[in-house]
Amino acid sequence: MHENYTALMSLLLDREATAAEERELRTHLATCPACALTWDRWRVLDRRLTNAPLLAPPVGFTDRVLARLHERRQRSTWQKWLGSGLVLLWGVLFCGFWLAVAGLIWWGLRHPLEAALVLSTAAQLVSGVSWVLRSVGTVVSSVGTGTLALGVGLSGCLTGCLALLWVWVVGRSRSWVRAAAPA
Repeated sequence: MHENYTALMSLLLDREATAAEERELRTHLATCPACALTWDRWRVLDRRLTNAPLLAPPVGFTDRVLARLHERRQRSTWQKWLGSGLVLLWGVLFCGFWLAVAGLIWWGLRHPLEAALVLSTAAQLVSGVSWVLRSVGTVVSSVGTGTLALGVGLSGCLTGCLALLWVWVVGRSRSWVRAAAPA
């Protein structure tokens, strides 16, 4: 019930209430102390906001906002194109995969002996890869995480040193090539 009167208070402060609505609110305020207190607080706040000085935005504020909006629109357009491209790529890969499967099935039906050889080789390859992965897992679990972390760190350092050495040698060899070239 009081929500109706708070809506009327808002209309009256915004100078949008009719005379009948204003009379209804005034009658209610005379009988309801809670709404009268709310009305007094709202009027004080309205006066403070009305009397507050207008603040000007900082110099260049509008230009910065417009530039950000332009960037956001460009980013949104780019993201839409990227998303569309990814969906298209996924669709092409999905269709290509199933076309390849259909082609392999067709080929296998036309050449049963060769298909058996290909399937046997694929099964051996999968078996070999799974054996290698199991072996790596066994080594990792038997070595321990501390030793493994040390080994990975040392290999990374060694790789970085070798890369720096390679860059240094390539840089020096180019200067030797230039110096040795006939004029």
